[in-house]
Amino acid sequence: MEFVREERSSRVEKGAAEQRRE
Repeated sequence: MEFVREERSSRVEKGAAEQRRE
């Protein structure tokens, strides 16, 4: 299930970027 892991990584990166903006 590497595909799911990659999708989760993308979501985490997006969340971190949004939190860094605040």
